[in-house]
Amino acid sequence: MDRTRVDINQVDLNLLVAFDALMSEGSVTRAAARLSVGQSAMSSTLARLRKLFDDPLLMREGRGLIATPLAESLAKQVREVLDQIESILTDPTDFYPASDKRTFTVVASDVLSVILLKPLRARLAVEAPGVRIEVSPPAVDDAERLKRNQVDLVVTPRDAFPEYENFRSTFLFSDRHLCAVDVHN
Repeated sequence: MDRTRVDINQVDLNLLVAFDALMSEGSVTRAAARLSVGQSAMSSTLARLRKLFDDPLLMREGRGLIATPLAESLAKQVREVLDQIESILTDPTDFYPASDKRTFTVVASDVLSVILLKPLRARLAVEAPGVRIEVSPPAVDDAERLKRNQVDLVVTPRDAFPEYENFRSTFLFSDRHLCAVDVHN
């Protein structure tokens, strides 16, 4: 299978659920029972998986099935993807900083990074060690990146981000500029 050319719109993602059941159960019959489908339907699904991955995936050995090296290498990844999907569907608003492992991308200038994000990172290291903050410098397409979920948060002066009214926003603080000049200049 040419992995670089797979169109996910053409793939039945339910095959991943079946693959996980087959790998966990090591039996077409038990996997079928687990998913409440007939044995022939599960056999057909296994055939589709074999075609999708261009690999036998599970081969008969005695009364059971043994996984091919490719199937073994995919099993953990598929389980993780299914766990993530389950987590999204269970309650997408649940966020437990102490146990979550997530990276948030924040658009902020160097100055704002020092003022706001440095203390936040220090607190996260203690209270949410799996949460990371990745800082991205401001760019002209920040509003578009925010719309496309390429960044999670933009921290910038309102004047520099006129599209702020199209997003949920909060006023953080006001600041004044200070200019320092050498008396001999």
